[in-house]
Amino acid sequence: MFNFFFQEPIQNTEYPSRKLIKKIGATWAIKKIVSDGVNAEMEEKEQMKKNEQTKGEVENRNGCARKREKKKVKLLY
Repeated sequence: MFNFFFQEPIQNTEYPSRKLIKKIGATWAIKKIVSDGVNAEMEEKEQMKKNEQTKGEVENRNGCARKREKKKVKLLY
C-alpha cells in the first residue's frame, strides 16, 4: 500500500520548503520570504522609473527634431 506520509513534498523554488524551515529555523524562512517580496517591489519601482525615463527621452527627441525642422525652415526662407 502506498503511504502518503513518507512521500517527498513538491518543492517550490520561490519559498523554502517545510523541511528547510524545520532544519534552519522559521525566522530565516520568514526573512527569506519578506526579502523576496521587498526585492520584487524594488524591481517593479526600478522598471517604472526606466519606463518614465524612456518616455521622457522619446518626448525630448521629438522636441529636438521639431526644433531642428523649424530652424531649417527659417534658414531656407
